[in-house]
Amino acid sequence: GDIFAVSPMYQYYLTSAVNGRPAAIVSNVFFPHYRTAAWGTRFSYQPTQEWHFITGLYNADSNVAKPTSHGADFSFDLKQGCLVVSQITYARGHDKTQNKLPGSATFGGYYESSRFTDLSDPSKRRQGNYGFYFNADQMIYKGEWPDYKGLAPMRSGTMFAERRQQPYHQQNTMLLDRPKGLTVWGTAVLSPQENINTQTYELVAGLVYQGLPPNRNRDATAFCFVLGHFSPDLLGQGNEMVLELNHRFQLGPWAYITPDIQYVINPNGQRNINDSLVLGIETSFNF
Repeated sequence: GDIFAVSPMYQYYLTSAVNGRPAAIVSNVFFPHYRTAAWGTRFSYQPTQEWHFITGLYNADSNVAKPTSHGADFSFDLKQGCLVVSQITYARGHDKTQNKLPGSATFGGYYESSRFTDLSDPSKRRQGNYGFYFNADQMIYKGEWPDYKGLAPMRSGTMFAERRQQPYHQQNTMLLDRPKGLTVWGTAVLSPQENINTQTYELVAGLVYQGLPPNRNRDATAFCFVLGHFSPDLLGQGNEMVLELNHRFQLGPWAYITPDIQYVINPNGQRNINDSLVLGIETSFNF
């Protein structure tokens, strides 16, 4: 979950629909990510800065995520199933020496061999689950490229192997090494098996503008729209929609503060629950 189905744009939002990785994936299969560890192995191949292929195999025993284990369950039981996930990414313009607008596109898929409960008949168990995801981002207006004061492996143009040398690099409080400007991005997740997946698809579209207001080169203003569709086998649940707008005040390479406003339509996909206005704030400090 720290490598697959992630986008650099997700870090600018507070909604759990995309913060980290799309919620439609982690709600349907055991997808180990931050705070939940699982045994696994991965293979990465990056012949150029533009193209990158990566595939992984993980133990899918969800028992290791139980709160009572306190993150210290290192059991390895392949009888509980395994997770295979692969993706390919094309990225361009992420090097200061290239006079191009930064952008990227990723397509991936996953298969988990575990047994899943049938949503319409809990007495039934079905073998195997799969899904696909796609995300893309493209800068459509480019300004100056501010000096970057963050960690060296996070500088633009670095290869995947070099970026992974910095532990927990995604917890870095510094914005990405990108030029000022406006970026549009989108994500789609498809989980076709309606009888075992609580969310069958998720669509997200967003905008990120770095450099507002003037003389605030490292601030970021972000907006997104999220549509999550629940399985028709879940009676009374349909679509849930989220609108989010926030502004990230970058206090320095070591800290930021983000006031946030969200509006949730049909919470949990249920029309009998009132829409919700959510006000929040996020702060982060890097020691």
